[in-house]
Amino acid sequence: MALRLSCLVLLGFLFSAAAVASGQAPVYFDPQDAFIADEACDEVFCVEVHIGDCDSIEGYSVAITYDTSHLTLGSVSESGFLGPQILFWQEEFNPPYATVTVDNGASGDPVPGPGHLFTLCFEPLFHCTPGDGPMQLVFETALVRTRENQPIPIYTVDGTVTVRCGITSPESTTWGGIRSLYR
Repeated sequence: MALRLSCLVLLGFLFSAAAVASGQAPVYFDPQDAFIADEACDEVFCVEVHIGDCDSIEGYSVAITYDTSHLTLGSVSESGFLGPQILFWQEEFNPPYATVTVDNGASGDPVPGPGHLFTLCFEPLFHCTPGDGPMQLVFETALVRTRENQPIPIYTVDGTVTVRCGITSPESTTWGGIRSLYR
């Protein structure tokens, strides 16, 4: 009898843990993987940060790290998902990386997910070399809260940016030297 009860308690615990894990909302990049090539190497590209299904979002704080030797942050913009918003962001440099932290609180009613939280716009740097990448866009921290300042269970999905700029070479470079870059 005691063994049967212990097994039932253990099974109940395992099923309740699985329910909590499946109840987490993803925080992710859209697109998750960006590919920048040739003529697009001098253009701004934007990545949206989204959240999946969840209840009563009142605010968030998200910190994202990226490689400053290949990308520079152009702008951070709110999406309007939380209604009237108070958006703050700051950048902290620790070469060759930087971390942008975006904090936001809704001034209206809490909003259920899914939704688009904010947008980051980057510019690839011109001194990239052929084949640079992929670089990670990494969620360092991501906190989402209710009006009662209770955490909403989430998990993060990192993204990548691959920059492949064209070859610039002096006239003395041989065709064999250029081909060796792609081996």
